[in-house]
Amino acid sequence: MCLYPKLVRNPKYRVNKKNGGKVPPLKDGRVAKVPIGCGYCYECLKKKANEWRVRLAEELKTSENGKFITLTFSSEAFEYLKNQVKPRKGYMLDNEIATYAVRRFLERWRRKYKKSVKHWLITELGGNGTENIHLHGIIFTENVDEIERIWNNGTIPYGFVWKGKKKGRRVINYVSERTVNYMVKYVMKLDEKHPNYKPKILCSKGIGVGYVNSIGFRKNGYKEGDTKEVYTTSNGLKIALPIYYRNKRYSEEEREKLWIEKLDKGVRYIGGDKVDAEDDETIEELLRYHQRLNSEWGYGSPETWKVKEYEEERRELMHEKRMAKLKEKKERENTDAKCYEEKGTRSPEKSKMPKKALNELTEARRLMKEMGINFDDIEII
Repeated sequence: MCLYPKLVRNPKYRVNKKNGGKVPPLKDGRVAKVPIGCGYCYECLKKKANEWRVRLAEELKTSENGKFITLTFSSEAFEYLKNQVKPRKGYMLDNEIATYAVRRFLERWRRKYKKSVKHWLITELGGNGTENIHLHGIIFTENVDEIERIWNNGTIPYGFVWKGKKKGRRVINYVSERTVNYMVKYVMKLDEKHPNYKPKILCSKGIGVGYVNSIGFRKNGYKEGDTKEVYTTSNGLKIALPIYYRNKRYSEEEREKLWIEKLDKGVRYIGGDKVDAEDDETIEELLRYHQRLNSEWGYGSPETWKVKEYEEERRELMHEKRMAKLKEKKERENTDAKCYEEKGTRSPEKSKMPKKALNELTEARRLMKEMGINFDDIEII
């Protein structure tokens, strides 16, 4: 269970659109409020990661053409996309840009193939340089090269696409449960530079829905006092049934009955430890212990989650640094072009100059600038 749970009013017993303003009678006062997780602690993130691990593993049983992909953004693309999204700052800007780019990618895919492509992607911030936003995940298609073409086929190319390991002329790319385990670690990944950054998952609807046709799903059916509310993994481990499948398997009334059954048992689980629900002292002691571990492991606490202002400002400075480098690059290119035009020679970028020679020339220009030598005073032969 969550290490920092909150109790909120049960929406079922409030006036809303779903009940048309007619609130049903409350049969058990214990369900008037429902506990919700914080979404940040180790237990919440572990639950989220496990649920995606199950759903993706189920998806692989019916979709055999998954490709592990990494999608990146160049500085030029970041500058362009920044002007296309709603004004945002810090981490919100990163996730907004990634969301917009993926949406446009899917629109281009639909335009060409008349249908979207199944996908599961998660954002991550880099650890070096400008700490750029990028995405890891699975795209379900046989044509891996098409992913790169459509990703870079918009108004401006977005960036590099990692699409598999090269072996000779072939590209090896396949997805297995091992790949899934690698990807979902990003849900729980501790980022020392960005401790308050929350990765965003962008995915198709219905990932793992094939489980509803399985024998396991039928066994999950509601039986008063004896409901098998578990999922059995490929290695025989029984874990809690993911919420996605619970909502499909049980009606609202059945879910409430299951909850009341749990309350009647008088048992709570804190960090995997079983405790009597009436033993407030032990519950408090266990919560403090696991909350301390949560902080020591780097997952923070409500106090640290609220203190995000400095971190958001730092992220905004990283965005500005990236844009400043891009501006400097453009100005340098414009200066070079003007210089070569005045000298009546061709720019190295437009000539057939080898890459090594071009890099040496660029480095020489930089050193000359540091020594105070004007590049325009040198006659180019």
